[in-house]
Amino acid sequence: MSRVKDRDTKVEVALRKAIWKEGFRYRKNFRVDGVRVDLAFTGYRFVVFIDGCFWHGCPSHYTIPGTRAEFWQAKIKANVERDRRQTIELEGRRWGILRVWEHEIETDPQGVAKKVCEYLRSGKRPYKKRDWRVVKGKHDMMTNESILTVEDLRDPTVEKAIVRNKRISSRK
Repeated sequence: MSRVKDRDTKVEVALRKAIWKEGFRYRKNFRVDGVRVDLAFTGYRFVVFIDGCFWHGCPSHYTIPGTRAEFWQAKIKANVERDRRQTIELEGRRWGILRVWEHEIETDPQGVAKKVCEYLRSGKRPYKKRDWRVVKGKHDMMTNESILTVEDLRDPTVEKAIVRNKRISSRK
């Protein structure tokens, strides 16, 4: 785990370059009211978090680890709890927050950058929609399905289950 980068990842650099080309300047890995954010636009009171799909429980791409599943589930749950605390704290202090998944940037860094720049230009805050996070998962060997429990980042009392078929790779 010591080799896992927590800053200057490929997706973070791609997003930063695209935002820079749009003419906006930012602070990277900056502390805002005691919370470290990936990108801070201090003059706009706006921050961007770039959440990794595995580490932050992306409902689209999270995979249940094959080993030490209980350890990893506790780790991911703690990350989600930290994300929740940070989001609620910064919103309470009137900061605009945009959380983007790493897969969104991988597929369309210019599109995500345009989204960030639109918020900055308009002065509007991102709409507070449901932001689902995986907090628990198990694999059913009989049906070969993954059953994921997801909850809303801002309201942990709102949860639902997602069932995904696991692809079986054939080895030759």
